[in-house]
Amino acid sequence: MKFDCCTPRTFLAIAFWAGCLATSLLAEPPANGGRQPDRGRTTAPEGTKVLRDLEYARVGNARLLLDLYLPENPRGPVPVIVGIHGGGWANGSKEGGQGSWLARHGYAVAVINYRLSGEAIFPAQIEDCKAAVRWLRANARKYGLNADRIGATGHSAGGHLASLLATTGDVREFDKGENLEYSSRIQAACSLAGPTDLLQMDAHAPPGARLKHDSPGSPEARLIGGPIQENKEKAARANPIAYVTKDDPPLLIVHGDQDTTVPWHQARLLYEALKQAGVSVHFHTVEGAGHGLGGREVNELIAAFFDRHLRGTGPADAPTAETSKSKGTDAPPNLAGNRPLPLGLTWERVREREDADQDGKVTREEFKGPPPLFDRLDRNRDGVLTLEDFHAAPLLNHPAKDEPKPVNPADETPGPEVPGAQAGKSSREVRPPVGLFVCRGPSPTPEREVNFPFIDGWLVRPGWDKVEPQEGNFDWTYIDNEIALAKKLKKRITLCVLGGPQTPDWVYDAGASSFAFRLGANRKYGRKSDRDVRIPVLWDETYLAKWTALVRELGRRYDREEAVVLIHITGATGNGLEMQLPFGPEDRKNWDRLGYTPEKAIKAWQRIIDAFADAFPSKPLDIDIHPVLGSDEVAAEVAAYGSKKLAKRFGVFGGWLSGKDASQDRHHAGMHALAAIYGPLGFAAFQMIGNETRQPERFAKGGLKAAIEQAMSWNARYFEVWQTDAMNEELHPMLKEMAAKLKK
Repeated sequence: MKFDCCTPRTFLAIAFWAGCLATSLLAEPPANGGRQPDRGRTTAPEGTKVLRDLEYARVGNARLLLDLYLPENPRGPVPVIVGIHGGGWANGSKEGGQGSWLARHGYAVAVINYRLSGEAIFPAQIEDCKAAVRWLRANARKYGLNADRIGATGHSAGGHLASLLATTGDVREFDKGENLEYSSRIQAACSLAGPTDLLQMDAHAPPGARLKHDSPGSPEARLIGGPIQENKEKAARANPIAYVTKDDPPLLIVHGDQDTTVPWHQARLLYEALKQAGVSVHFHTVEGAGHGLGGREVNELIAAFFDRHLRGTGPADAPTAETSKSKGTDAPPNLAGNRPLPLGLTWERVREREDADQDGKVTREEFKGPPPLFDRLDRNRDGVLTLEDFHAAPLLNHPAKDEPKPVNPADETPGPEVPGAQAGKSSREVRPPVGLFVCRGPSPTPEREVNFPFIDGWLVRPGWDKVEPQEGNFDWTYIDNEIALAKKLKKRITLCVLGGPQTPDWVYDAGASSFAFRLGANRKYGRKSDRDVRIPVLWDETYLAKWTALVRELGRRYDREEAVVLIHITGATGNGLEMQLPFGPEDRKNWDRLGYTPEKAIKAWQRIIDAFADAFPSKPLDIDIHPVLGSDEVAAEVAAYGSKKLAKRFGVFGGWLSGKDASQDRHHAGMHALAAIYGPLGFAAFQMIGNETRQPERFAKGGLKAAIEQAMSWNARYFEVWQTDAMNEELHPMLKEMAAKLKK
């Protein structure tokens, strides 16, 4: 399921939420009344820029902020859309980027924070929305905005406020604060699953709905400051439907007919009221959909609606009332097979943090994680999480016998056929390797370092400059000798050609752009060295052409080599294997100067994955997952793409395995979640973060053994242990034990 977004960011949200929940659930509730922290920020869509934390109003000592997403090269003033987040008026923030994808369609999008119900009751929320509209008009010239073309969009509670903005254009009592000389009237609004008449929500609740809107602890009660049926005048004052007049702007209403959180009838009520008043309204029902809405068809509908009414690209005919339908595409996918999330994720912790009214249940409005994860846990689709739901969810426990096969939730259309299937093995027949492999330097391997019965093989990792010292002239000697030794010892090898610092000079001579950093000054590669290192720019076209050409040659030579059991997908990174880029303070500035965006990195990795998939149709492939410049976004998107492209023969690889859980491993918390998601969909493989023999402080309690056992819960059966540990006789009993477990 997608959540109001054109590009798939679902996995980033899941990875972030699951990765940090073990920590956040134990913390005190946010002092800002439910406001989400900045760490989950949405990145500006490609071709746009974002101005963050602009103050649009001040109430007492509280600063009300918005993020303004702008097209990079507009032709004159652009229409504006106010993005209003959901969260039951009690949770959420602008960091989710509600509606920000519309900036790619040429709109400015102002995603706002507003006072939550724990900070101030209604009408504070609509007062803040109106203040944002007035601020946009007051600052239109400064930011290149069209002050005469302002719209609003929101989901759930945000949809309610977007509708309320539309129907209260002339209601001056809600205009408070600054810039009062400007109008707060908008010209179009889109409501996704928004309430419209609070007093009728329970009366039209569908079968199975557990959320009682009339209860004293409901989101609606918290919004107005008391039970809605005991405070009908206050509740009516918050109803968009109460203010409908013929002068209201056009509205698009989108609602799922299986919504158990905000009944579908709420949308129908607003549609009928607008139709009767003679207002242009389009009511779109998503059949089979619950409270979560989105996906390509819905997004296209939203974009076309705003194009028509804010840009005037559609026919300027008389007001119309129309309805339409589409089939829901938001069925919750099977994310994680039959392994539990290894994050200490218990029902008690979820309740402690998420159950705002402490009624023993967690509603969708209370849930602070990503909507797809809620749907995964909410097995009976009733919009409420209970202990029974939590323990029955396949994301956390063993799947039911009739559970469908795992699918990739980023898929919108069936994935492409696995390249090379006609040449031999299909993705189902390609089995990932199992066992303990020795990780050592790129030099000839002495037999004594790998010839142990509990060791299955070793990592062979030559540099690109050694394999192709001159363009088109290949030296396979080192790899061939390692394969010969493996066959002699009846072992196997993993092949990993390192680019990055090992890129040959002829690539740069051909015109590839590069990035230089100093080892000793870099946060990640902080070795005691002042050596300057040069790597290609990952998305550089010359580099990509030369690198993918090498990958094709590697495939021609080694795809059918039985001794090679795994290929690490690699690219132009800080050390040639791990995904991250150098990210010291000066490094980040330099990346920005080179035009870095997550989208560029993602597209480059997708191209590299395609090249490896074509070159090695008979091999399992994995890719290192690491945060890139401090963000999990690239790793999440690339993992989603690899899983879709390669299915069972795709694995996630981590060079950070330490046995620490997500709450302790703050640099890789999101990677823990990605491993938990994608390991069962394909496989997971790991290299230890260091060696226990000399670096025990890098491991959690339990050391190397605990680390391996942790990763086995992510469906990992392949581990690279460092040469020092493999030769440490004191560790041999434990390594034998682990090797036996892996073979079971």
